[in-house]
Amino acid sequence: MQSLALCLIRDILLRNNSDLDKHDLPLPTHEFASIDLNTNRLILGEHNYNVDVLRDTVQSGYTRLNADQKVAFDTLYQAVTSGEGGVFFLEGFGGTGKTFLINLVLAKVRSEGHIALPTASSGIAATL
Repeated sequence: MQSLALCLIRDILLRNNSDLDKHDLPLPTHEFASIDLNTNRLILGEHNYNVDVLRDTVQSGYTRLNADQKVAFDTLYQAVTSGEGGVFFLEGFGGTGKTFLINLVLAKVRSEGHIALPTASSGIAATL
């Protein structure tokens, strides 16, 4: 996301006869082909993950899931990959691994180059 922000700032600066170095800002570490300022930045950010790190996260995280979490993971992932989609609700007491599970599903989807934008109705989960 930092590289995307720097690219956007650089575009603005260049239109005003300036550049990043004149403001002691670093150069972006990743170049984005043609940045369309009307493109949703959340979607642009979804293409900026290190898939190797995500794959490692999924591999190590899946082994830490309990039996019920594995059923939920497999069900959610199947809904995504099959194209069926769906609406799912995870319910459980604090500390039961809901956030860990959702983050693992998101990592799995993103590790395969797909876009994953989570939503939540309330609480801490809404900040994922």
